Amino acid sequence: MPERVVGRVGKLIALTPMAIPPPNPASTIVLVRKGLKRASPSILLLQRKADASWLGGAWVFPGGRVDDGDRDQQWRELADGIPALRAAWPDADPGWLVDHAIAAVRELFEETGLILVRPDPELRVRPGSPKAIEARAKLRQGLVSFLRICRVYGWRPAVDRLLPLSRWITPEQERKRFDTVFFVTEAPDADGDGSADGVEIEDARWAPASAVLERYAAGEVELAPPTLRTLEDLSAFKSVARVLAWASASPRLTLAPRLHVEAAQRMLLLPGDVLYPVEAHLRIGGATRFVEREGRWHSEVTRT
Repeated sequence: MPERVVGRVGKLIALTPMAIPPPNPASTIVLVRKGLKRASPSILLLQRKADASWLGGAWVFPGGRVDDGDRDQQWRELADGIPALRAAWPDADPGWLVDHAIAAVRELFEETGLILVRPDPELRVRPGSPKAIEARAKLRQGLVSFLRICRVYGWRPAVDRLLPLSRWITPEQERKRFDTVFFVTEAPDADGDGSADGVEIEDARWAPASAVLERYAAGEVELAPPTLRTLEDLSAFKSVARVLAWASASPRLTLAPRLHVEAAQRMLLLPGDVLYPVEAHLRIGGATRFVEREGRWHSEVTRT
C-alpha cells in the first residue's frame, strides 16, 4: 500500500501507509484576454488564502469541485451550446462533460464575479450589476443555488465558449486528490477584471503567462505543477486567437503525474518521461517531469 503524502505547494511529506483516497471531480477555467498594447495575452490567476487547507498561498486558475447542483438534469435545457461543447471533446461522456462545464462557470462566478452566460435581454440583469453582486454573495453563503439564480435572472451558461484542454488527476500519494478538467476561454466582454471572493481567494490578478513564470522562477509566487505546466504552454502564444486555436487543436489528454523518488530526489513524472511507468505510447510536448528542489517544483524534459 502506498505512503500518504501531504504538504503545501512544492513540498511532499511521507506519512504512514493508508488507502488511496479517491479523486474528487473538479473543473478549472484558464481565462485569457487581450494584453495591454502589444503584450502577450493576460491570464487570470487567483491567490488562495494563506491559511487554506489546500494550496494555501498558491496562485491558481479559477475553479473548484463539481457539486450535486452542477449535475442537475435541468442544466441540459438551460445551458446554451451543449452540442458544440460535446463536439469539442467527442470521446468524453456527454453528461460528465456538461457537469464539469457547469461547475467551471459556477466557480468562476463565485470566486471572481465574472460569468460566462448569455443574458435574457428582457430581464437586463447584467453580470456586475447590483443584483448580480447580491446573487454572488448569496451563492457563496449557500442561500441560493446557481441553477435558481440562472432561472430567475434569465442567464444561460454559455458552455460552448469553454474549450476542453486537459484532464489532470492528482497523484495517489496526496491527502486530497482531484480529477480536474481544464477549460480555456476568452474573458467575458466588458465585465471588469473580476474580484476575489474574500472567502477562499484573497487576490485576483491578470498577467501574461511569461511574467508569472518569471516571478515563480524568482521565488515570488507559488504554483502547483498543473498550473505551472499550463502557463508554460500558454507562454508560447502572442494573441488570444492563437491560444484558442491551440486549445481547439490540442488532444484532450488525461495527465496523471506519478510520484517517483530516486536518491532522495522527489519527482512528478508525466507520460512520455523515460521513467513514467505506463502508457509509454502517450507523448506530450514540453516538460515531462517536475523535480523538487528546496521545496519547489522545476520543469524538466527527459523523454523515452
